[in-house]
Amino acid sequence: MDPTITVVRCAEPGRLVFEEQQAPGTPPEGWAPVDVAFVGICGTDYHIFEGRHPYLAYPRVMGHEVSGTIAAINAPVDLSVGEQILVNPYLACRNCAACHQGKPNCCMSIECLACTVTVP
Repeated sequence: MDPTITVVRCAEPGRLVFEEQQAPGTPPEGWAPVDVAFVGICGTDYHIFEGRHPYLAYPRVMGHEVSGTIAAINAPVDLSVGEQILVNPYLACRNCAACHQGKPNCCMSIECLACTVTVP
């Protein structure tokens, strides 16, 4: 049997469902699977629940503020299996003017895991 994970899915505005889904497979190079310890609920999740997030479709798995431990490594990085981490859910393009000026938080094409990007 394939491994599963428990997720909180906002099936539609105002309705949350806890359910099991198949665990993601091997991530692409540069990504690391994380054994999740805690998931925070933030304003974005609340807007998803209310039906007030203008840039996504339902159903939507919620919770992009995550901490846990590195489960495996599939690229040369300065991390090790078992290391405790926080996930920065924001992905900057690294190509726009803001990114080139060292300001990825101002990226012209910033995306957010579980909000605008489906986690691989």
